[in-house]
Amino acid sequence: GHHGRTTTSVRPRTDGEGGRGRPEQCVVMPNGNCKLTGTEVSPRRAFVGASLQSALPTARVDFPPSAPIMISSSIIGGLRLRSCPPLLALASALSVSASASQGENHGAMQSGNDRIPSRKQDGRTEERRAETMPHTPCRDSRLVVFDLDGTLVDTSQDLTDALNRALDTNGLPPLTREDVISLVGDGSRKLVDRAVAKVGGPAEMAETVALAFLADYARHVLEKTKPYPGIVQAIERLRREPSLHLALYSNKPTRHVLALLKGLGWDSWFEAVLGGDWGGRKKPAPDGLFHIQKLLGLPELCGVMVGDGTTDQEAGKAAGLATIAVTWGYRPKETLAAHDPTAFCEDSTKLAERILALLDSLET
Repeated sequence: GHHGRTTTSVRPRTDGEGGRGRPEQCVVMPNGNCKLTGTEVSPRRAFVGASLQSALPTARVDFPPSAPIMISSSIIGGLRLRSCPPLLALASALSVSASASQGENHGAMQSGNDRIPSRKQDGRTEERRAETMPHTPCRDSRLVVFDLDGTLVDTSQDLTDALNRALDTNGLPPLTREDVISLVGDGSRKLVDRAVAKVGGPAEMAETVALAFLADYARHVLEKTKPYPGIVQAIERLRREPSLHLALYSNKPTRHVLALLKGLGWDSWFEAVLGGDWGGRKKPAPDGLFHIQKLLGLPELCGVMVGDGTTDQEAGKAAGLATIAVTWGYRPKETLAAHDPTAFCEDSTKLAERILALLDSLET
């Protein structure tokens, strides 16, 4: 490398390997490195040489240091891709540049010719409801983005136990599981801030409680967490559908998401996984969904956002996706109805059928 920086060329595998075996994955680590098959390669910038049908310009990809992102291998143009830099390079020569330093506001995410500005007010990112975009008719490729907690898995008891241990360590009283369910949905820090306020603790104690909670929960993500009935079968069925891309987007920290997926044996299920610390605004902002579109190289954002929260409905609508509100999670149907989802699903064992029926309706 130059100026002390290493550059690495990563090329796609072209040995004709195909099928839906266990894909290799790339995780962009918080330090900016790309971790692939147990080895970290290429500090923050990678110059990626890749070819699609013999000709594609070399693309430079800047990895944001605060954005852990996981991408499974994919098949594009007959090439089986083994890591995220080639996937990004092959995605219509898209270049994702977000090399702002840790803690800096990441500004706007780009989607086509549209910019989604990050507004600031009193030094904080303004979370406001975005306008609903019209649904895009599905043609060659379809995307299904899932929320995690309350949608695919019930994490409520593990969250409650870890949070109560953190509160107890700091001399604060516990919360019930129902209390915690009412506070989740906007990321771990918001959960802790609300929990400390609810038990009457001083606001300045939230930072200490948050550190204790995050460390504790990382050790106990799968003590009592389990999938909802029929979810495993639903995802397996959807993975067999042609031209269907599956992604996961949660507001919880990426390390917790990845630990949960690995523990459940789901770490090869999704082509892209984003946590709340991906580097841009969390749900209900649509930024993460546009980012998934770019990561997967999709020419258009067409498909469905599936979730149990109001933030899922708002993010999906703002990105132009149809939305399915599931009612077995952490928000009652009446609350979800106020956010006007495209459809409801009230039986987790019928989720795949509901998703496929809605996708079919988008093609007409």
